[in-house]
Amino acid sequence: MVPPLLVISDGAKGIASAIQRCFPHSLHQRCTIHVARNLLAKVP
Repeated sequence: MVPPLLVISDGAKGIASAIQRCFPHSLHQRCTIHVARNLLAKVP
C-alpha cells in the first residue's frame, strides 16, 4: 500500500497524532475552513 502524500484534517490533536503514527512519511495540513472558522470565532 502506498501512503498518501498529503492528509488534510481539522485541528484535533488526536487525529493529527494518529496520522503521524499511521502515515509517518505523509504531510499533514490543517483544513483551511476550520482555521478560518476558528479565527472568526475569536475576532469580533
